Amino acid sequence: MKQLDYKKINHYIKQVANGNEHAFDKLFEYTYKNMESIAKYYLKNKNSVEDVLLELYKKILLKASRFDIKKNGYNWMYTIIKNLAIDENKKDIKVEYISNSYYEIEDKSFQPLKTLIVEELMSILNDKEKELLYRMFWEGYTIKEIAEMDNVPIATIYTQRTRIYKKMKNFYQN
Repeated sequence: MKQLDYKKINHYIKQVANGNEHAFDKLFEYTYKNMESIAKYYLKNKNSVEDVLLELYKKILLKASRFDIKKNGYNWMYTIIKNLAIDENKKDIKVEYISNSYYEIEDKSFQPLKTLIVEELMSILNDKEKELLYRMFWEGYTIKEIAEMDNVPIATIYTQRTRIYKKMKNFYQN
């Protein structure tokens, strides 16, 4: 992996933010091999490299206008590709569907007990609450991202999450 000049990357990102398609092509050509190496390093499933790279460059197009030009563009891209790879790895975890709830399979010896607990806890939640938990814990979205997707203030998502936790805690303690 060759050392890239972050100032050059910053220049390209700034141009992309201004709508320059040629700058996007240059950024792609200049950074592709490095970003590919990073994706391969973090991904468990090497077949997903192209998908993650596509997502990276799509995010750059969408978020270039929000990039702070005073920061390091290479580090920004590195963080995006790393997080995308981690999210992709989460998709590969075996997930089981039980009574409208998803959970990660861990220790098989306690599986029946875990299944009952998850089923009970999920049974007290409405569909909207289940969806919020699923997006947070299994899809890996942040509260900010969920708020943007739902077009609501961040505080609303925090409040919903807190109510869900209290509801589950009260049910479990009784």
